[in-house]
Amino acid sequence: MIFSFIYAANVEALRNELWEELVSLSTDARVVGKAWAVLGDFNQVLHPNEHSALDGFTVDRATRDFRQSILNSELADLNFRGSTYTWWNKRRVNPVAKKLDRVLVNDLWLEIFPTAMAFFGAPDFSDHSSCGIALSPSVQRQKKAFKFYNYLLGNPDFIAVICSEWFSLNFVGSDMFRVSKKLKALKKNIRDFSRENYSGLEKRVKEAHQHLLDRQVATLESPTPSNAHLELLAQQNWEVLAEAEERLFRQRSRVTWLKEGDMNTAYFHRIMKSRNSMNVIHFLEDEIGNRIESPQAIHAHCVDYFEGLLSGAQSQPMFVQEDITSLLDFSCSMSQRSQLDSCFSSEEIKEAFLSLPKNKTCGPDGFTPEFFTSCWTVVGGEVTAAVKEFFSSEKLLKQWNATNLVLIPKITNASRTTDFRPISCLNTLYKVISKLLAKRLKSVLPSVISHSQSAFLLGRLLSENVLLATEIVQGYNMPNVSPRGMLKVDLRKDFDSVRWDFVISVLKGLNMPDKFVGWISECLTTPCFYVSVNGVEGGFFKSSRGLRQGDPISPYLFVLVMEVFSKLLQSRNKTELFTAGMSQIESAAIANYGFPIGSFPIRYLGLPLTCRKLRISEYSPLVEKLSKQFTTWSVRTLSFAGRLQLISSVIMGSVNFWSSTFILPKGCIRQIESLCSRFL
Repeated sequence: MIFSFIYAANVEALRNELWEELVSLSTDARVVGKAWAVLGDFNQVLHPNEHSALDGFTVDRATRDFRQSILNSELADLNFRGSTYTWWNKRRVNPVAKKLDRVLVNDLWLEIFPTAMAFFGAPDFSDHSSCGIALSPSVQRQKKAFKFYNYLLGNPDFIAVICSEWFSLNFVGSDMFRVSKKLKALKKNIRDFSRENYSGLEKRVKEAHQHLLDRQVATLESPTPSNAHLELLAQQNWEVLAEAEERLFRQRSRVTWLKEGDMNTAYFHRIMKSRNSMNVIHFLEDEIGNRIESPQAIHAHCVDYFEGLLSGAQSQPMFVQEDITSLLDFSCSMSQRSQLDSCFSSEEIKEAFLSLPKNKTCGPDGFTPEFFTSCWTVVGGEVTAAVKEFFSSEKLLKQWNATNLVLIPKITNASRTTDFRPISCLNTLYKVISKLLAKRLKSVLPSVISHSQSAFLLGRLLSENVLLATEIVQGYNMPNVSPRGMLKVDLRKDFDSVRWDFVISVLKGLNMPDKFVGWISECLTTPCFYVSVNGVEGGFFKSSRGLRQGDPISPYLFVLVMEVFSKLLQSRNKTELFTAGMSQIESAAIANYGFPIGSFPIRYLGLPLTCRKLRISEYSPLVEKLSKQFTTWSVRTLSFAGRLQLISSVIMGSVNFWSSTFILPKGCIRQIESLCSRFL
């Protein structure tokens, strides 16, 4: 383990010399192959949000040089908790705070200390925050829940094992119950098969590769048929194990942009370690700032928060069915009603399984979509019958609708439950049902949803809304413009606060058939939740409201809710009013309604919205986003083809989203090209 302590100069030229030394040290024999941490006062921020005066901050050459040195040194920020800023200027007038202190680590550090954490505390007598590193913070451990790993599907004997066990099992009950019991019984056989063939996978891959090298040397020294055959067997054994290792790390890293090409096992391994480090919760703060540190207390606090958010007594509805129906100017036709509640065919169900996204986190039962599609000849018949049983009975087995709430930090320094985004990990069997319903609901939404809404609807683009809004606000900065006003509304906990009875009332208001409404109601009202904290599941509770992020049908139900909301806007929460061309009397009269007066520029659908031509500085969020992505990716662990595909898939996706609305200035394009060329 190597520690390098930094005390950077205030002069940019001297800091650049230090950056060059840092890059040189990263390839030094004393550091290569060892866990390396670089920490101290760098006297330089890395991103705009590390400077308290965001409005006056620009990404200058010094910032770019610092970023490039970190990229070239193959270092990354160690996950941290505590103060966002680590220094301030101690001035009563115009105080400024910055993050000048940090801990940078290399790949091997993350591999050896995957849960390591930096802590920034109070400065005490210094003007910089204190910093400490915990190599192995206390993290609650327990027996891991079952999770199917897709690398098993590459073993030619796996399907035979599943077939033998599946058809030997016999349970009494409904189709859904029998499928659930069979899947549960399969878990032991799958665990045993994995332990027998793939335990210590990384070690097996290294041993198989060394054995292959030995056989190759033996063949070259004595090219006999026997040695050639042994080399071929060694080659096949290594390829099977190496492919399994890559699929394992790919699944754990959840990298979705890389579809084909050479193996990038080291890259997947690094991403997996980095993800694990970022997602570990070492402590939390409650509503009044008290620190919660014990694993059991952290888990209980998270469970209490999300149970309070998603369950509890509901107030009396402030609406009646007639009011909602009168707001909606659409009613399903007879042909649409017939199409919505018609029976689902076996082909539709199979297609739903095949179309589920791959390499995603599984639900509480632990089975991935890849398991069902690869073993379809064995399990397909009974699984199809079980799905059909739901649509005929309108009753859903509670095990199918169980949900794991996985907490993903929304910010780097997440310390409160509100800093985490709860993602619902659903069982594959439920997701198929939800996807089938979503496909049918989606077919009628274009006739229901106003053209002002474009999210989740085929043939509509979010960029069109940004273009329209950009046209609307033109002239707001002109003194002699005609009187005009615009209201900006933002929602807090939008998915989590949706009332189920309101959703059902909207569906009924659209004259959708009772059977179809019943299917959706059963999916909405029967989920139960476990909260996963540091890989530990617990806190079983039932919900009484909310749509789940990760449920295929949730976005379409939310769009319906927003259609009614947009026609009956009453909330002032997180709402701003923009005006132009009004007299003081008119502005004062509007202010009496209680809406805060906003000013441009603002963010709208992830893009800047302003009443004039964008300045180069207003394109900085795009460049910053790309720069952050580059600094979290490792060049050495990713092949050239992988780096090229990463740029084409991820980077260009962000660039295209911006360029579909704005003409990117040459200066912005040059910065993006520079980032890409350095990464390559």
